[in-house]
Amino acid sequence: FEDPDNSLLECDPKNMAEDSTSSGTKTEWTNTCQSSDGSLKIKEKSCATLDEFVIYIQDFGARIQNTLNRIDVAVEEAGPAMTNTIRTSVNTTILAPMQEIVDGVTCGFMASFYREVVDGLCYQGVVGFARIGNSYQWCGGLALVMILISYAVWRRTVDNLNAAAKARKAGEGKGEQEAE
Repeated sequence: FEDPDNSLLECDPKNMAEDSTSSGTKTEWTNTCQSSDGSLKIKEKSCATLDEFVIYIQDFGARIQNTLNRIDVAVEEAGPAMTNTIRTSVNTTILAPMQEIVDGVTCGFMASFYREVVDGLCYQGVVGFARIGNSYQWCGGLALVMILISYAVWRRTVDNLNAAAKARKAGEGKGEQEAE
């Protein structure tokens, strides 16, 4: 990262440490690489040799450990205050309005809704299923009528074709006899 005090220098979280001189409820840290507003500026790291790069990579464990230690301390310090704030917010904005709704609800509406459900599912449903059954019967009857009509038309057409073929054959036979 970029050093917040001097943009030409690098800042490494590996060097971050708890400030032993700080007093109060909040722990202070040194070499955090953060500017006064809490932001970090990334700076490209350049290693001149392979050995520098290897050492840089090997030190990542210390960087990660320092960062996680700082997070752990921050959670310990801010945890109780955050828990109380969140609990209060949940109680006032979610639980209290829900409790008001629950307190105002009685079961008086259940009887009429139950009667409507029974009426709808049992009585009206039976009538609806009976009508659907009647519709299927009508469709079956009409389909049978259509089948009979289609068969009659087909039969008539086949008989006409057969008669025409027979007449053509008979006409060819007479024509051959007259030619002889």
